[in-house]
Amino acid sequence: MKKTVYLIFAVICAVSIFAFSSQTATKSNTLSNNISEKIAVRTSGYDDLNDGQKDLRNVNINDFIRALAHIFLFACLGLFLALFVGECKKNGILYIAFPICFLYAIIDESYQGIFVDGRAFEVLDLVKDWSGSLFAILCVVVFNYIRSKKGKF
Repeated sequence: MKKTVYLIFAVICAVSIFAFSSQTATKSNTLSNNISEKIAVRTSGYDDLNDGQKDLRNVNINDFIRALAHIFLFACLGLFLALFVGECKKNGILYIAFPICFLYAIIDESYQGIFVDGRAFEVLDLVKDWSGSLFAILCVVVFNYIRSKKGKF
């Protein structure tokens, strides 16, 4: 049962990543800019800034939000794949889940660069994707290792 749930969540993550990647550059930027502006106006001293400084703060927050989105979405994918693999096979979680995430990130960025208007293949986005997935997978591996040495938490 757990195995099925983890696989369903991994598929949901993959579909969500694909959906976000399918957005045109304009739509994607509008979404992240709306979030960034809502955060920016709540930051300390925002009302005291001139328009140029406000724009710069919005851009910096937007860049941060977009980076977090890459890391978070692929961390979720990595987490659920690692949990799924762990239910199927106790050893080799890292060696199975990470290559899947690695390849999915490459396919995702390639898809964006080739088929989505205004979007491009970005190596830095791959690094963010890989970092998020690797972090989550390693958390599962470490958790499983500690649990095996000390018993269940």
